[in-house]
Amino acid sequence: EEQAGTADLLLTHPVSRRRVVLERFLALVLLTAAPALAIALVIFLGNRIFRLGVPTKGVLGANASLWLLGIFFGALAMALSAWRGRRGGSAAITAAVAIAMFFLNFFAPRIRGLDGLDVGTAFFWYYRSSPILQGANPGHLVLVGAIGVLAALAVLAFARRDIGVLREHAPRRSGVARGGMLDRLLDSVYGHALWRRRVSVWWWAGGLSLLGGLTAGFWPLLRGGPKQLEGVIRLVPREVLASFGINDPAAMLTAAGFLTGRVYGSLGLIVLLVFAIATGTAEIAGDMRNGTLDLVLAAPIGRRRLVLQRWAGMATLILVVVAALTATIAVSNDRLALEIPAHGLLAANLGLALLALFFGTLAMAVGSSTGSVKAARGVPTAVAIAGFLCNALGAASPKLAVLQSVSPLHWYLGDTPPLARGLGPGVALLAAGVVAMVAAAVCAFARRDIVADRGGGA
Repeated sequence: EEQAGTADLLLTHPVSRRRVVLERFLALVLLTAAPALAIALVIFLGNRIFRLGVPTKGVLGANASLWLLGIFFGALAMALSAWRGRRGGSAAITAAVAIAMFFLNFFAPRIRGLDGLDVGTAFFWYYRSSPILQGANPGHLVLVGAIGVLAALAVLAFARRDIGVLREHAPRRSGVARGGMLDRLLDSVYGHALWRRRVSVWWWAGGLSLLGGLTAGFWPLLRGGPKQLEGVIRLVPREVLASFGINDPAAMLTAAGFLTGRVYGSLGLIVLLVFAIATGTAEIAGDMRNGTLDLVLAAPIGRRRLVLQRWAGMATLILVVVAALTATIAVSNDRLALEIPAHGLLAANLGLALLALFFGTLAMAVGSSTGSVKAARGVPTAVAIAGFLCNALGAASPKLAVLQSVSPLHWYLGDTPPLARGLGPGVALLAAGVVAMVAAAVCAFARRDIVADRGGGA
């Protein structure tokens, strides 16, 4: 709201700042419930079809934990936004905190000197007492208390903010010679797309690199105690591992499999998809909602060129984030003797970049077609969730294996860890999908009435 310049207008109405924050927080709670309910429904159906033997109280308990975990990090992002007034930086910091908690929860019980620190993470209370088996537990109350504290902090921070219109301005260029590199960059649509995310992109790149570096750094410790790692792997059903591109559980005993399970096929993948979808949404639908796209088009630039340069900017940002991760893993591979082949490193990171670009381009295409921010965010998110479910169901039952062929995640993950193999046909499918959606975005945007969409895409 602050970046769009509408927060100060909202507060001109007879409504208190506390009420604004609390009502937005309530909306967060309700919206977060939707995916949790969808996942619960899928598990209920899978439980009946495949006779998994999961008790009803376990399904409800596990999804309540998931719901509360989502609210916790959403409330953290809201508190940071209320304090800083910056959407991109708040999201990146929240992602970094989530990554740090995730790793601390996993490694603290296994590494001397970190004992007990996992209690301070949200994931500890999320997993406490195995909610999938035991149902509701005291961990839920702890998460509720932490969420209440974060909501209170958001109220206090927003009550003290000096609300201003936060718009992305180009730097003052009085000292820059006309025709210089910086001058030409900022005068282009592509350059402006990079400039307005010049800070947040490094937060995202740093967070993803931190995730990769921590995972790689802990591998030598786990490699020294393979029996402990084998015990952890035995607790994970084979079908669950297969949904992340690991058909052979023994692959998790290699650095390539471990990094795939922790970075390239799970948390790191999710972080990058969130970044790509958010960026793709902002490029067209976001500017339509803010009412600034018609001003951009008043300049001598065609609509096709606008879409292509915005897409190129998004692609560059995704490549920057993936390049940071690639460099981190490459250095770790050399220093820690992870024994990851060069062709595997190339295939995994190229595939990851293409998958993120696939969903970012889908968000841009939907935004170009509908002008709606909700649709531009929701459709790619739904496709990603559906792709994950198709991959998981296809791995769980040979009768449903055909579902994997339509999952973009399976095109990337395949049946073996991406870091352990070279380029496969899935890369070509992702590339073809990106090209097709870029063409669709160009065609859709060429026919839209921009003025009619102003304010309608919120």
